[in-house]
Amino acid sequence: TAGKKTQTVTFTTALTGPFSVDQVITLEATASSGLPVTYSAIPASACSVDVDNKLTFISDTLCTITASQAGDAKYAATSLNRTATAAKKAQAITFAAPGDRTFAEPLITVDLVATSDGSKVTPIIFGASPATVCEVVGKTVTLKGAGTCNLTADQAADRVYTAAVQKKPTIVVAKASQTIVFNPPNIPSFTTAPQPLIANSSNPGNPIVFSTTTLSVCTVNPVDRTVTLKIESSDCILKANQVGNSNYLVALEQTQIINTRKLAQTITFAATTPTDKIFGDGAFDVFVSGGDSG
Repeated sequence: TAGKKTQTVTFTTALTGPFSVDQVITLEATASSGLPVTYSAIPASACSVDVDNKLTFISDTLCTITASQAGDAKYAATSLNRTATAAKKAQAITFAAPGDRTFAEPLITVDLVATSDGSKVTPIIFGASPATVCEVVGKTVTLKGAGTCNLTADQAADRVYTAAVQKKPTIVVAKASQTIVFNPPNIPSFTTAPQPLIANSSNPGNPIVFSTTTLSVCTVNPVDRTVTLKIESSDCILKANQVGNSNYLVALEQTQIINTRKLAQTITFAATTPTDKIFGDGAFDVFVSGGDSG
């Protein structure tokens, strides 16, 4: 009895790629016998074939595709293996810089918005540094100090997509200004008693420091925040300053001038007015009271 004839299988579908994960192609092969060809693919984690001979790439691992012809009474069974590998797709993040800000208290918060043209499975993760300038919680960044806030947006790889290229916009947080309001000292007339100095600032965190440029006229106690006048009828020039720090600019110096006017004096005669006198009468006493000058 003669043996069965051999036959060969030839793929007409090009399996050289490139292919991408989740891509679907139609498998086509022919047998030299003219008999129908069936298909299979392994491993299941890499690829699969459906009843319509559609091959789906499931991951970026190696896929082995087999085209088989089962034979019949005349032809012996045969098969042909081919391999193919799909690559993950690239994905890109769009993350525009939120714009520069000026430091403020209460602290400023900014909502971060970024989109991806890729995975709907892996989220975009935001980060921020340094911690002295900014901090991210979820999709919100809090600006904690002046400086450059370095933002990051990342998206991890998944089954279909590679990890996105990190986006790194920045927010420049400028120092805030601070303004002094220096109230005019209420000193209606000359006195040597220490008088309070009162000033307020838009940033109460930095102390206001008082001084004078006229030490011959007045002195300032920066601890007690008082001024003491030394001489009369001269200008006492007072200064109020506030230093800056890592978050605030130096405040614009404020000036107040006190003119140390002399105190007014009043002379008062005694209640009993002297009687009229005739020229040549003897001396007589006059009783008066006066000011503090002596």
